Amino acid sequence: MNRHDILTVGGPVTVAAVTLLLSIEPGWGVDTVRVRVVDGVPQIVVDGRPVRARMFWGAPRGGRLWLDPDGTELSFEFTAAADARGRGTLHLRFGRQPGVVVVDEIEVTELGGDGRARATLLRCPFDSGQVEFERHWRVWPPGRRNTVGTVEVATGIGRRGSAGLKIALNEPSDGRWPDFHLYSTPNLPIQAGRRYRVRLWAKADPARWLTVACYRPGQPFVFLGGPPGPFPSQIRLAAAVGVDFVSFPIPMPWPPPGQAVDWSGVDRTCHQVLEANPQALLLPRIPMDPPGWWRRAHPDDCMVWDRDEPTRRPAVVASPRYRQEAAERLRALVRHLEEKLGPHIAGYHPCGQNTGEWFYQDTWRAPLNGYSPASRRAWRRWLKERYGSDAALQAAWRDSTVTCETAEVPSPESRRAAPKGL
Repeated sequence: MNRHDILTVGGPVTVAAVTLLLSIEPGWGVDTVRVRVVDGVPQIVVDGRPVRARMFWGAPRGGRLWLDPDGTELSFEFTAAADARGRGTLHLRFGRQPGVVVVDEIEVTELGGDGRARATLLRCPFDSGQVEFERHWRVWPPGRRNTVGTVEVATGIGRRGSAGLKIALNEPSDGRWPDFHLYSTPNLPIQAGRRYRVRLWAKADPARWLTVACYRPGQPFVFLGGPPGPFPSQIRLAAAVGVDFVSFPIPMPWPPPGQAVDWSGVDRTCHQVLEANPQALLLPRIPMDPPGWWRRAHPDDCMVWDRDEPTRRPAVVASPRYRQEAAERLRALVRHLEEKLGPHIAGYHPCGQNTGEWFYQDTWRAPLNGYSPASRRAWRRWLKERYGSDAALQAAWRDSTVTCETAEVPSPESRRAAPKGL
């Protein structure tokens, strides 16, 4: 057995690693990756040898397809990188450019071993009008947050003069483009390892790139497949100049109680990196926000704002329930990767909250968080540790009625009156 020092959000943790001989390059691997401080300067040391602290960061994603005003049939195939669990969805993104895009005859097909169509998962010729769009598609962002795009089924604009889907894009008044896109109803039964073909006809005026990809919804979304993207070639370019540390996102398997853990998305993403660079040292970015089922089951442990709550409510990081269960999932993931790919692992990067950088969701906006039951309990625990007794708290707050068990989180009005916390 080898042993690896792993940097986690809580500090160094040592875990056992079972050596696995990979078909990519048998016998290759490292024993230790550490950070040492020499003369006040941190250095990365691999098997006792200092190495240059250069890293590549990238992510698997779909490639782009070119649209022109004349219209063209587009087609690509992919092997699913993970299982959609019956919730696969096709995303279409049109770029940040005013104009009109027309889409018609969208089809997603599962292929057999002989390359022939085996089953049709989605087919949208839009001949049934707006009702067909509403049955199979959604617009993001919804409601008033969509400041750029209108979508309608119109006659005579599709392929061969048929009905087609018209997407009109306008410059946002404030200059800030949202992530406008269309996505199919999340019900495509895409299965890991199987081959699929996506076809559609489209045109755009002015010409532009169309980004197409299949995902499994969640936090984060799991990339299932799309046109060939740049991720493998980027890894090879980095390796060509001696950059073997690769930082990249992986899914965090976090199933409901009683369901088996699906490691396929994790394994396929890591192997995609190693296929591009067999000597890569992996630094997977691990999303620590819990999935939707967990948030629905534990609403008291999710963030609450004083007003205008965002559509995404991460867990309260001070929640003991969240911290325990997140640690359990992280521990299971680390053990799995150490057993599978130990000699290729350089470390682990747990990510959470806004953009995975561990600052509270929507910190920069006017609404203030901290008003969930879990936040209130954490506040009272902190007061108890800080003051030790009700008498000390009452003296500090100049309030003879307050106790460590009843103290409320400061009101939004008082917090806004003291923006520097004083």
